[in-house]
Amino acid sequence: METLNKYHSELISFHYVAEHLSFTKGSEELGLSKSQVSKHVKQIESLLGAQLINRTTRHFNLTQEGESLLSYTKQLVNLTNNASNELKGLVEDDHGDLKFSTAPSLGNFIASDIANAFKEEFPNTHLQMDFSQQYRDFNKGEVHFALRINSVTEPDLIAKYMGKWKEAICISPKLLKKLNIADICPDELTELPCIINSCIKGHNSWVFYKGKKEYVVPVSGPISSSTFESVRTLCLDGHGIGRIPLFMVHRELKEKKLIQLFPKFSITGNTIYMVYPKQSYVNKKQRTFKKILNDWFVENQIFISK
Repeated sequence: METLNKYHSELISFHYVAEHLSFTKGSEELGLSKSQVSKHVKQIESLLGAQLINRTTRHFNLTQEGESLLSYTKQLVNLTNNASNELKGLVEDDHGDLKFSTAPSLGNFIASDIANAFKEEFPNTHLQMDFSQQYRDFNKGEVHFALRINSVTEPDLIAKYMGKWKEAICISPKLLKKLNIADICPDELTELPCIINSCIKGHNSWVFYKGKKEYVVPVSGPISSSTFESVRTLCLDGHGIGRIPLFMVHRELKEKKLIQLFPKFSITGNTIYMVYPKQSYVNKKQRTFKKILNDWFVENQIFISK
């Protein structure tokens, strides 16, 4: 006898017809045509070499073989429903985890906003936020979403352009007073102590824009550092003039702990991309998290240049 393993759909059709003792109700339950369901039942009967249903114009009942098969199809349907519910719980409901990765400076700034919005929707989902410089591999399941400064070349990843960070040229009130400078132009930075971020491409040249005009200013100074956090700290302590993403110093500027030079010029920094896997199906948690990241960038345009 040929195995039933290949006839899952036909067995399911038989089950609902047998449960309802009606081809019409069984087909409605399945969303199939009555003729298609009838064909499925006949295929099972032919395969087993046994009549499963007694059907006349007045009577519709299961044979002994039909009753026996129904006991097994009940287990099949229950198993299928349980698997469906469990998987749906993992991908749609408030379970499992979601992994997000970005650089420390950005991560520290947006962590609360992102966590608050996500936890409001999924309070029981574990949100794993990795703010390190270490590369996380999507293919190994180490991350679901990332904000990165570079686009991607992997064909199975999507890199959505989010904008460029606005940057500010900052100086402490103490150093401003010491240097006795006011109303200076960007090109005068060549004669002033600047704090260089050695990890940024073209760190010895700062590019300014005013309208359509571009100004490239060579800069140097007694101190260089490899992170924006340290540049900000050094700038606050009066060690030099720093070029820092606006989102990292907006509070210090508001509280007058730092002063922004050249506010009428625009300075843009790293390009930001939202990176995530290319998938045919995206579950509810991932759709929600993607929207939260999108909304954050829309709501914080003060820090972003398109």
